[in-house]
Amino acid sequence: MFDVKKKAAAPKVDNYFGSDDDETCAPCVPVSMQASWCGNPVSRPSALEIQSCAAVLPPELWTKVWDGLAQGFFTKGFPTIDRMEGACKCGKLGFEVTGILVASFQCHCHMCRRYWSQATPTPTLWVRPAHCLTVTKGEEYLGSWTVEKLSRNLRGQATVQFCKACGTNIDVNFSDPAGDFALMWPNNFKYDEWGDISGKGDKARHGYAEMFKPRFHAHYENRAYDIDDSLPKLADIWMEGLPMMNSQGDIIGEIKYPLPGFENGWMEAPTGSKPQEQAKL
Repeated sequence: MFDVKKKAAAPKVDNYFGSDDDETCAPCVPVSMQASWCGNPVSRPSALEIQSCAAVLPPELWTKVWDGLAQGFFTKGFPTIDRMEGACKCGKLGFEVTGILVASFQCHCHMCRRYWSQATPTPTLWVRPAHCLTVTKGEEYLGSWTVEKLSRNLRGQATVQFCKACGTNIDVNFSDPAGDFALMWPNNFKYDEWGDISGKGDKARHGYAEMFKPRFHAHYENRAYDIDDSLPKLADIWMEGLPMMNSQGDIIGEIKYPLPGFENGWMEAPTGSKPQEQAKL
């Protein structure tokens, strides 16, 4: 695991969901952190003793995941996605998504890095329900492959859907029944362009969706390099009591709900950059 600097009084930071060793079956939550989320480590409930070889995460843990998003970030409710169109990079496979956005963040986790992302951190979306995507064009180009055994983060299997023509990853679904979400990436969606879109010059600019702008970093203790921005940096995930970090990886406090800046909901939260003057076209 990435070696980060920590203040003298800070607890050891470990992966909340699992050991760094794929072959071990030690419970994923270290003794140093158990007291912060499930009481006395000695009397830790057996239902929460997660093994890296388990096929699912405990339902109690998933409840903490979903409640943490609602109380920590989406304090005024979750934004709705209504038949939003997207496509692979070659354009042969088209799709639309209908559901609710439950997270958009810069992900540094081992699972994404190992199985389906091409960069770290990766702008990552969680959208519910899991089967929120409908193919609208080129279904014959839709392929999939399966991660047979997830570790470190989620458990069970993951199914990655992709375009067979260009290789673009489209979404990921999980076999754990309580993991009722699709993992997606914002740059696969279609946005209105602005500027000169005549095709005669290079002045067109890509659009974006405000709700998809990442508003925090997750698994920051697993980062490949320091990120110097103003977004909140969660050492692991968004459970109350787990560490928060600064850009250099020093532990500066712990997560409390709602997180600073999210008191008025997701759409009013800062996105880590100051508005800049629009470039002349």
